[in-house]
Amino acid sequence: MKRVLLESMFATRLLETSWMSFGPELCLFIAALGLLLLSVTKQGRNWERVLVMLGVFASAVFVVFIPKGGYPDPQSASYLAIDMYSRFFHILFLMSGSLAMALLTRRLKGRGDIFYALVLLSTCGLMVMVSARDLWLMVLGMELATLSLCVLVGYLVPSRRLLRVSVYLFLYNTVGSVILLFGIVFLYGAIGHLHYDQMALSLGNQLANKPFLAVGSIFLVVGFGMKMAVVPFHSWMSDAIELTWTPLTNLLDVTMKLSVLAVFLRWFIVSIDAANASWLGALIGGFSILAMLFGSFSAVTQRCVKKVLYYAALAHTGFFLLAIISRQELGVQAVLVYALVYVLMYYGAYTVLSIFEEKVGQSFPIEHFAGFARRYPGLAFCMLIFLCSMSGVPPTAGFMCRWLSLGSVMKLRSEWGFLLLLSGGLASILLSYAFLRVLYTMYVVPASDKAVFTKQPYPLEQRIASTLAVCLLLIGLFPHGLLYISSQHQLRPNLQNQVQRTTKSPALASRD
Repeated sequence: MKRVLLESMFATRLLETSWMSFGPELCLFIAALGLLLLSVTKQGRNWERVLVMLGVFASAVFVVFIPKGGYPDPQSASYLAIDMYSRFFHILFLMSGSLAMALLTRRLKGRGDIFYALVLLSTCGLMVMVSARDLWLMVLGMELATLSLCVLVGYLVPSRRLLRVSVYLFLYNTVGSVILLFGIVFLYGAIGHLHYDQMALSLGNQLANKPFLAVGSIFLVVGFGMKMAVVPFHSWMSDAIELTWTPLTNLLDVTMKLSVLAVFLRWFIVSIDAANASWLGALIGGFSILAMLFGSFSAVTQRCVKKVLYYAALAHTGFFLLAIISRQELGVQAVLVYALVYVLMYYGAYTVLSIFEEKVGQSFPIEHFAGFARRYPGLAFCMLIFLCSMSGVPPTAGFMCRWLSLGSVMKLRSEWGFLLLLSGGLASILLSYAFLRVLYTMYVVPASDKAVFTKQPYPLEQRIASTLAVCLLLIGLFPHGLLYISSQHQLRPNLQNQVQRTTKSPALASRD
């Protein structure tokens, strides 16, 4: 009876969290519900953009002006973290969703209400994921975001092949969710808690069942790997990237991946780091090496620009994992800086591709970009900055990200750190060669009959690409402001005094 009462307190403890903590997510959720209600009336189509802007603006206001509490007390019942780490990613997700909606507006043709609602719901789920301090709440946010994106893939373009891809995405993500739930069950059996801070307290006091802890951690790592489409769980994303509209690719391949990485980093640093499980770091390091080498080698062999970017993104996932396994403050800082730069350079590159998508389709063969620089010098220069940043070439922001990621591994000083550095260096060289092929075609190869030319490029896409390229250059030249902001993440809680306590809050007590 006592166990049932303790488990039934989940909803009560959620209510104990200040309603202002849910403010950013509630604004987006209410705006999405309003769009769904307006979709049944023809008059509502005139108000859909206004409602979207109000929802995003109100959510951003809550993120910026919510009372600063830093990292809450580990003994508190709060289920959402109000810290700089979650704020940083909230702003990033709001920016990503806004860019995706802006780039797809001209193609919606009267279907904007449902599309905007699904994007807002997915963004709401992503924000819940990053702020969650409990594995159950994290899974709820992840499912809201994943299901919304699966519906988006099959909704925008009414084709049988894309509907098949949408169903495949749903089934594959369902398998990933099941594996995550298996891991959560084993962790609960090992520790007796699913709250991140209480898990850390139990592990610090050596109160965990180590076999169950190992099995649960492996399940969680595999589940997170499937959700972020890391090697060898990447095959499900390939067809979706190739067939979906390019702006929607941003949400699938960029924003969703970053959200899972952010959640994984919070769980790994706040909870599991207290167990000093070096074998888990070795497992993640193996995934990192596999992602960097496979992604970079595959990018070299591709003949389509979109596939080159996709496999390069796999390699970038490996660099993210490098920073995570370091378990250093520099590693957390590298993830935050890398996340912002990752959004800027991939959203910028996909924006340039989206201008010509209606003519060449979703594949973008490299030979179609012959003579691109002579016809569109401004867009070609933007693409040059994006690809150089992905390669880690100074003075772009990508060089700083690569330096921070590899620098965090150097501080690790482990016996296999040299292998990680060697893999990262080889991946960087291969990525540079893959992008050099694209740039050579754009700047050197003369135009042919297959060249990508349109009468008038779209001005909105041009402005977005130019702005993102300038941001990458400014961050690369003047990184001090971003480095300072990323150093204020407050991700690791102060558990030194808490570990010695054997008495715990009744609401979070272990099973008797």
